[in-house]
Amino acid sequence: VCGLDQASASGVTFSPLRRAVDERQRIRRGARSDGPAVEWFQDTRYDGWARTLYQVGPEVTVNEHFRDEIHLARQVDRLPEAETLDAVGFVAKWHF
Repeated sequence: VCGLDQASASGVTFSPLRRAVDERQRIRRGARSDGPAVEWFQDTRYDGWARTLYQVGPEVTVNEHFRDEIHLARQVDRLPEAETLDAVGFVAKWHF
């Protein structure tokens, strides 16, 4: 799998993407939860692994047309500088 990473001043950096996902679904109290996901990004500007992204969280079915997804994420950057970002995300999905 390949993806595009963030844009730089000299253009868009192409980065191969490696992803590991636990595909087993767990259902508890009406919430469906996929396993944790880990993604690794390589930045071609620095020729090395630049970022690791960890995500975990459930998807809750509100009704036939609406689902909510809440997730926790940790992003660990190594190149060009070492930084860490922790986040809580919310996605509202409408199915019609």
